[in-house]
Amino acid sequence: MSERYHTEAQDPYFKDQFAYDAATESYLCPQGQRPLFRGLRKSPVTGSRSIRVYRASRTACRTCPAFGVCTKDKHGGRALWIGPSDMLLRRHREWMRTEEARSVYARRRELIEPTFGILKDQLAARRFLLRGLTNVRAEFVLLATASSFGHYREYGRDHRGPSGKTKCEAACCQSGLLDPLGTTSHSRSGSCITLAGGRA
Repeated sequence: MSERYHTEAQDPYFKDQFAYDAATESYLCPQGQRPLFRGLRKSPVTGSRSIRVYRASRTACRTCPAFGVCTKDKHGGRALWIGPSDMLLRRHREWMRTEEARSVYARRRELIEPTFGILKDQLAARRFLLRGLTNVRAEFVLLATASSFGHYREYGRDHRGPSGKTKCEAACCQSGLLDPLGTTSHSRSGSCITLAGGRA
């Protein structure tokens, strides 16, 4: 389970252990108590009041045998802070416990991690330089494009098709990077090289 609160998710009183009851707009804790909806709070991420807070009564929690483990709050009962995507995350965590998910996740090391390693080591992309979701998306698209061209270069090196072009040349022609006037050329190794001498 690739989440920053992996250890907390294994706790017997983690919020996933509280069953939601839509009819009463409440949760049912493992000890049978019901944290009720108390209001909305501001999200530290979006700044909007999108966090739903559910809290059990102080009296119920202080007399509960799980007090001190479930909560140590002496002034209020156990509180659950539920975000807009909490249900999706809960279903995802449930799926990640299945054999199917473990089988798929095991392939991450060979399929995903090498790409992130290249981005960090060769492109020095260890953190985003821009702010805002739109700018970060644009920055990542540029990084992904640069990484993809690197794969094209390695894949097409010294492998020419029926047209006599390398895989890299064919890909560049198809994408419009190699025009009929030859403003982009290719070395014998299959690497994209502009006539000005720069490497694409």
